Amino acid sequence: MAIIKHGTTTLYVDDPYITPEQAAAMLTPPDGPPVDPAQVTITPEPHEVREIVRRAIHAKAGDAESLLGTTADAAQIALVTLAELLSALETAQSLADVRAAVTGCTALAALKQLLADRQAGACKLPYEVKGGADAVMPEIEQRATIAADAIKAGPKAV
Repeated sequence: MAIIKHGTTTLYVDDPYITPEQAAAMLTPPDGPPVDPAQVTITPEPHEVREIVRRAIHAKAGDAESLLGTTADAAQIALVTLAELLSALETAQSLADVRAAVTGCTALAALKQLLADRQAGACKLPYEVKGGADAVMPEIEQRATIAADAIKAGPKAV
């Protein structure tokens, strides 16, 4: 359901995906001037917001498989970078060795660019928009625990 407002008029419609143009057409009186879609406010019910956001992500950022591929790429870059760093740090005996370990990471330039883009506002990370690590960590823990419990239970979990 969506709540549509224009001036003092309020309509409740069952379609949470209604466009401003469609809403304006609904609000335009048969014998009156057309309602400007820019003057229409559409508010979805709170429980429908997540689905609307997911549809927007799908339309603009790609389908679930594409997003999963991008996530896998990011995870692999992070994993390889961590492995390179830890492997080099394992034998470090001085601050110079630590610095050499960091500069030896193959993804360092790309990661520095990511930080610069983030600082400049050219790159936005979803977890930050959601409120940062503290805001998303409970969901990460919950989903990880559920997945681990399903793995532990094995075929009998199905």
